[in-house]
Amino acid sequence: MPGLDPQAARLLRVMRRLRLRPVDELPVDRGRRLEAFGHAVLGEAARPVAQVTAHQAPGPDGAVPIRVYRPEHARPLMIVYCHGGGGVIGSVDSYDAITRRMAVETGCLVASVDYRLAPEHPHPAAIDDALAAWRWATAAAAELGVTALAIAGDSFGGYLAAHVVRHRAALRRPDLQLLIYPLLDLTHPHPSMRAHGEGRLLTRRMIEYFARQVGVADGDRVAASPGLDADLAGVPPTIVVTAGFDPLADDGRV
Repeated sequence: MPGLDPQAARLLRVMRRLRLRPVDELPVDRGRRLEAFGHAVLGEAARPVAQVTAHQAPGPDGAVPIRVYRPEHARPLMIVYCHGGGGVIGSVDSYDAITRRMAVETGCLVASVDYRLAPEHPHPAAIDDALAAWRWATAAAAELGVTALAIAGDSFGGYLAAHVVRHRAALRRPDLQLLIYPLLDLTHPHPSMRAHGEGRLLTRRMIEYFARQVGVADGDRVAASPGLDADLAGVPPTIVVTAGFDPLADDGRV
């Protein structure tokens, strides 16, 4: 598959060879197992870090688990990270190798947020948990030896990170925002959705499936889209990473 990342192409070949059905055609529990399988196929060995600790952030509907990775010779910086998966699949466990690598290569502590998933916990449960995790991180920063905090996430995790920044008037402003192929516009009007919405790992049909599971009604999509905010005053320095064959590529340009 010319142009595709070799790992993504490899996963597509494996899925087709095994005749694996896409997530949107599976029961939710099987879709979650498929996501974990994909990480196992693509993933590297988990890198050692100096310490992994479990924490809990007080949330509106109970505690939000947070796993903190501390690398050797950690700098006084922490990344609060929200994993991807459309708000339906993905987990702190399936992202373990990714967050370990992030900690090792940046020298930062990484706080991986185990936010609630839909359909068991519909919108705005994941946003509430991301906000709770950020409040916990700002309160725990001094105890953890942290002087600067970043908020980050990929795909739906980028959506959650953007919602944390959206609440900047009520919260400590992040020192940096990192959005990796984020979902920012739930109305999906962009050319990349039409150009890349079929035939690869993430499809338009899958994105719509996630939206139905998360439970954002059509009439609420504009209000729930952080990328459509007109007022960007006070937004922290931001790094946006997009992927070439991603239906969400244009979300990173809104």
